[in-house]
Amino acid sequence: MTDTPGPGWTLLDWLDHRAATTPHREAWTFDLPGAGTTRLDWAEVARRSTSYAAGLGERGVGAGDRVAVMLGNTPETPLLWFALMRLGAA
Repeated sequence: MTDTPGPGWTLLDWLDHRAATTPHREAWTFDLPGAGTTRLDWAEVARRSTSYAAGLGERGVGAGDRVAVMLGNTPETPLLWFALMRLGAA
């Protein structure tokens, strides 16, 4: 990966670049009925997805593994996707 975003960058490259260059800029907002609004900045997305990856790795999930995911429309869903990407799992 180069320091300049462009062709060849993975989704994780983009995430980590945004977390490094604009850490406190809002990445996304979830408005969930009955649960309120959750806002995550790029630094928090990177931190949480890395933490989820560590937890999954401790439980034996690794590169090439396939993981079934059953989550609703919550912030944890894309965070888990990023975590699985960090591990090389699908």
